[in-house]
Amino acid sequence: MKRLLSWILPIAPLSMAYMLQQFEYDTQKFAVWMLRYPSLWSVQRRGTFVSTGRGRMLRWSALGIYVVWILVVVVAAWGNPWYGLAILLSGLVTGYLLIILNAFMQICIVLPQQRREIARARQKLISMKDTKRIAVLGSYGKTSMKELLTTVLSEGLTVAATPGNKNVLISHARWIQRLAGDEDVLVIEYGEAAPGDIARFAEYSQPDYAVVTGLAPAHLDQYPSLASIARDFGAVQETVSSDNIWYNAHHELLRDVFADAHAYGETKLGDMKVTDIEIAVTGTSFTVKRGKATTRYTTGLLGAHHIGPLLAVIAIARELGLNEKQIQQGVAATIPYEHRMQPKSLLGAWIIDDAYNGNIEGMRAGLKLLMALPAKRRVYVTPGLVDQGVETEAVHRELGQLIGEAGPDRVVLMQNAQTAWIQAGIAETSYSGEVVVEEDPLAYYTGLEHHIAAGDVVMLQNDLPDAYA
Repeated sequence: MKRLLSWILPIAPLSMAYMLQQFEYDTQKFAVWMLRYPSLWSVQRRGTFVSTGRGRMLRWSALGIYVVWILVVVVAAWGNPWYGLAILLSGLVTGYLLIILNAFMQICIVLPQQRREIARARQKLISMKDTKRIAVLGSYGKTSMKELLTTVLSEGLTVAATPGNKNVLISHARWIQRLAGDEDVLVIEYGEAAPGDIARFAEYSQPDYAVVTGLAPAHLDQYPSLASIARDFGAVQETVSSDNIWYNAHHELLRDVFADAHAYGETKLGDMKVTDIEIAVTGTSFTVKRGKATTRYTTGLLGAHHIGPLLAVIAIARELGLNEKQIQQGVAATIPYEHRMQPKSLLGAWIIDDAYNGNIEGMRAGLKLLMALPAKRRVYVTPGLVDQGVETEAVHRELGQLIGEAGPDRVVLMQNAQTAWIQAGIAETSYSGEVVVEEDPLAYYTGLEHHIAAGDVVMLQNDLPDAYA
């Protein structure tokens, strides 16, 4: 009855407008969500409605449809009370008419406008003939790599990078239009939501260099396999020569696709060899030997998994003419980015905020870092992952195995559809620590100080948005 009421009362149109925005106005995903007939009382727990022009229009439209339907039902029921039962359909009618309206707006208004913006930005990009362009692509680590490149290269060059997580073509076009036009380097983050995306990005921005940050199960609701994602990444080779591509050598599929490019890892990149790694909660230090030359680098980033990407950044910086002092200063200026292995002190404990992590390789790196840091008690907290497609069960069982093999003192899982698979994976190991399942994730996160003690190191990995909670 409570669920039914949520689809009848005025909360229905407001919740639907919010969820449509959460699904980035994807009509198909929103329709699938509606078919699940969820309780609308709890859909808006983590985020808030963003008052954009399109969002406001759809929200007011949803309210208008709802009100008109209620009035029609009241008028009809005045002569025949049985018509009053139609009020039970108010939420569904609002939702499905909202789908039609959103699709109409997308086809008739949004897409034509975006095509015009993209064409104008393309002309501006063509006019910037002396500006070097670096494409950053991969299943994970794109934003971090983009920030590393921007920080280090800015020691000697004028650099601009696509903002935040804006990695779709229309976002690029709007960013290009705001550029001064005299930049030395542009760092462009490519998103991959569906097959062919990387080829379209590369054809549009014509990069001079490219960095492939890694391969992991992501967007498998659109890609049939990991191999197909790797091949999609390989499309960047149509515009960038292998000599100007650096890729994460961790995954065999990337090694196959980028066989002639530069492979980087935690211990080497070409003639650069890494030694004397030191990891602390305040940062990471390492030595790079290159022939007879030896250089010590210190970064505010946490964990050995950052060394490989930094080696790629160092190589690109040399390629673009920075000297060793500038590169050292740039590496020293790198710090953890918000919600990406970001350390925070709380009541004598250290919280490693990795809430933006959303892939199995990042989970592996987080567990490795957690176990490398000194602590009285190590706590690992996660709800699992999203967008794993047909690999969902296998990935979460693997995550459970990684947790069990790492052996933190306490594991906190957030109750959702993936939880049982993670537990099953843990059960396949000899893990002897404590496993807790939280029924109210939001309450746990907001009351975290009640769950920790001085000397703890707590790793928070991933946070499910309302669309997946």
